Amino acid sequence: MRSKVMRSPSILAGLALVTFGSSAIAGSSAAAQSVTDNYDAYLEAGYSWAEINGRTNDAEFGGVVARLGLNFGQFLALEGESVLGLDDEEDVIAGREVVVSQEYSLAGFLRISYPISERLSVHARLGGATVALKAEAVGFEETENEEGFAYGIGASVAVLDPFYLRADYVRYDIEDSDTDQYTLTLGAKL
Repeated sequence: MRSKVMRSPSILAGLALVTFGSSAIAGSSAAAQSVTDNYDAYLEAGYSWAEINGRTNDAEFGGVVARLGLNFGQFLALEGESVLGLDDEEDVIAGREVVVSQEYSLAGFLRISYPISERLSVHARLGGATVALKAEAVGFEETENEEGFAYGIGASVAVLDPFYLRADYVRYDIEDSDTDQYTLTLGAKL
């Protein structure tokens, strides 16, 4: 003779739901735990060199770059970047000598990485940026902020755990100019 539990489809469905639901929750918490184990932050500092191709004039600037990022597993990361300009560029515009400098740039990126080996990985970056340029002449000073889209490629090579070297090329498509930026940084996993 069959028990009442086996004869009632709604009770069987409820037991199946509780059984499968609890294993799904346990499995998802285990998966979430393994993903959180792959979160690691990193900090980088180095030198940046930028070529700005403007509407009317071109300029080249060097700067100090700092980058902070957070890896989400092996392939994805979010990172923020700041560049403080070091160099000034002198130019003649409309018959006047003008000194142009890059005050700073701020950018945020989604970075997609692919490991080539244990020590070497390549990546692509996609994000947005704002750049502040300052122009000075006799009796004139103006700072202009421009925003735009940024994308690029790069590579990282492990040196000695937790340190690595990283090289990047990024193209900034900004309102009135396009900028090619090259950076070399020393990074550390935190």
